[in-house]
Amino acid sequence: MRIIHILLALVICSTFVVASLPEEIKECVQRGYSTESGYCIFPDDSRCLYEEFNQGLCGREFMIEDYCIGEGVLVWDQDKCCEGLMPYLSVRFGQPKCEQITLSKQIDSFVKHYMIIEIILSVLLMGIFVAIIMFISWVIKKIKNAGL
Repeated sequence: MRIIHILLALVICSTFVVASLPEEIKECVQRGYSTESGYCIFPDDSRCLYEEFNQGLCGREFMIEDYCIGEGVLVWDQDKCCEGLMPYLSVRFGQPKCEQITLSKQIDSFVKHYMIIEIILSVLLMGIFVAIIMFISWVIKKIKNAGL
């Protein structure tokens, strides 16, 4: 029974939720086009379903081979930001944008991306929780042994 409690604590303490935008809109957004209700909207106001655009079945003239992502645009592919820009996640969860960032922002982005703080806190919480369970178990054994 004690093992079940420990495993349950490990699962609860190590669960994270990461929110990002769907991969299917990636090509449309990274290339700078608008999106609306499942469609990629191009500068000439023509539109394609995301899936058809991604497969090259529609909007081929807008599927530029060589492109870079400008400042403030959402990014999925880390190497697609234009020169001088880097992917930056300004909030804890979500989708990064290409931005001109300082070294401190680079470090902040790395921490957020890999959730180092959450991992460290989870390990510490798991250790504390296991230690508390073991201490309570030890106290209960001592009380039982003293009563015999």
